[in-house]
Amino acid sequence: MGALLFLIFAFLIVNRQPEPVLVVDDSVNLPIKGSISIDFAWPVARQLEVSISPEAHGQIVYTDMVLNDRLSQGIIFEPELTWLPGTTYEITLRNVKSAIPTYQPAKEYKLYFTTESLPQVSNVKPVAKENAVPDMSWEVYLDKPNHGLAIFDFSVEPAIDFSTELSDDKTYYTITPNNLLAQGQEYSFSVIQKDVRYGFDSEEIAYQNEGEAVWQSVWQTREAPGIESFSPQGDNISLDQDIQVVFDENIDFDSFKENVSITPELSGTWQTEDYKTLTFQTDDLQKDTYYEVIIKDGTRTFTGGYLEESSTHNFTTLGAMKLLDTNPSNSANGITIQSDIEITFDQSADHASAESKFSINPQVSGSFSWDGNKMVFNPESSLDFNTSYTVTMASGVKSNNGFDSEQDFIFSFSTELSVTKLPIAFNRQDRNLSCEVATLVMALSYYDVNVPEQPLIDAIGTDGTLHLENGVWGNPHIAFVGDIDGRQISTGYGVYWEPIARAAQAYRPAYSFSGWTVQQVTEQVAAGNPVIIWGTAGSGARVDWKTSSGDNVVAIMGEHTFVVTGFVGSASNPSKIIVLDPLYGERYKTISNFEWMWGLLGNSGVVVE
Repeated sequence: MGALLFLIFAFLIVNRQPEPVLVVDDSVNLPIKGSISIDFAWPVARQLEVSISPEAHGQIVYTDMVLNDRLSQGIIFEPELTWLPGTTYEITLRNVKSAIPTYQPAKEYKLYFTTESLPQVSNVKPVAKENAVPDMSWEVYLDKPNHGLAIFDFSVEPAIDFSTELSDDKTYYTITPNNLLAQGQEYSFSVIQKDVRYGFDSEEIAYQNEGEAVWQSVWQTREAPGIESFSPQGDNISLDQDIQVVFDENIDFDSFKENVSITPELSGTWQTEDYKTLTFQTDDLQKDTYYEVIIKDGTRTFTGGYLEESSTHNFTTLGAMKLLDTNPSNSANGITIQSDIEITFDQSADHASAESKFSINPQVSGSFSWDGNKMVFNPESSLDFNTSYTVTMASGVKSNNGFDSEQDFIFSFSTELSVTKLPIAFNRQDRNLSCEVATLVMALSYYDVNVPEQPLIDAIGTDGTLHLENGVWGNPHIAFVGDIDGRQISTGYGVYWEPIARAAQAYRPAYSFSGWTVQQVTEQVAAGNPVIIWGTAGSGARVDWKTSSGDNVVAIMGEHTFVVTGFVGSASNPSKIIVLDPLYGERYKTISNFEWMWGLLGNSGVVVE
């Protein structure tokens, strides 16, 4: 009997296999920080090999020691990092055999377990919509508590500053903007989820991915409230006027009263019936006073909107009658002689009173007409050219609904300058240096005397003296100096006023002059006589020389002549001189430029009558 029992025991030992059994807290969802235990049905030899897929590094601890701690019947695997969430792992056990020698070969086993899944976004409140309030916040709900399994980041575009808070039960986040959202703005809100792994025995993050957007939607904030109207505005406001503000939506009345100011301060109260129209009633308005009403930014509406910018409004109460505008304006120049004179008052004036206070110097006869608050003086005839007028509105102009004027109003203007111009046709000079002859041709043509240049050149004559290096040359007071087709100063020069006057006298009365004033020239033109003057078309630098008889000749670089055909302004005080240049045609010269140029050769010229 004993021998039989021994054989049975030996058989069992020889044939018993240490088959493994996976022991986890939850066979379906292993916590990411959970270790795995494998129990064997029989003590196992420690030469077994363990591999895990996806790959996981860690250490194996043998447990359930038997027979004086020499044999193990279980192992525990602790990974270095927390498990990947929501992942099915495969454990492969190789070289599994009994710790007690048997005739059975080593075996291979495969075991499986799945880790717990990450929390997912289940809902976001409020739902995406238009007309969202500027003080909104977002709540992001999860389908399970987030005990560090994932990191949730939040993004708002356009970018804003915000605070994030996780609820005590770890099931939802609250995202609160640190400032009010802009109004009338579209905002995109995104939830970004990042997977994380920790050290198995610590709370330190060992890895996190870049994350991906798991929720995104768009909100449109409501448009900013606005002010539809404000009254009163402008000037001359009646002293019994109320102040009224009308908004385009219902306003928070308390917020409005905290944010509105009136300067100077007024006694009175703000009132409203519909919270859109707000009225300030007062008996304290003072005459001729500037008032400013400011409604500050941040004033709230009932629906959470707010004024984005401060709003400033002003008005001025009715005062003494004032002159608001004039036409012509004060100190205006060049006013056409056909102009009426307009005076605009800042309030309704008594017509007869205003007309009686009007005067103009020099005196002008005329009549009055009215257009609202504008009084118009209509001269009977044209104003004078080149004349300065002074208009006076004496004090005491009566107001129809305010206060009479308290001071004189005076303004002045000057009429347009007259333009005097002789109808002389332009004649371009034929030869390089024939400007003097060309100007005489133009002056004679004014009298319908049409003479070409050549007969005049012949009449003037030519001084054939060569331009010598010792500074000796011909005399332009007698004849043309040099070659009329030459180059000035080198091979030719020109001719002065005396020979031109002599040539002109064969056709019209004419005389030469020197040392004249601008007024003497303009008086001749005003009398209908063209005047030829000598100046320069170049630098005007002095290039004097001596004649063969020893006389000194005053000469200038670029010597040139012009016909004075007219002037702007009065003959006694012209502002510009009009000339015909035989090279370039009509030109307007300032008085300063004309006097400089003309003075180079002694203010000389020829009058052709």
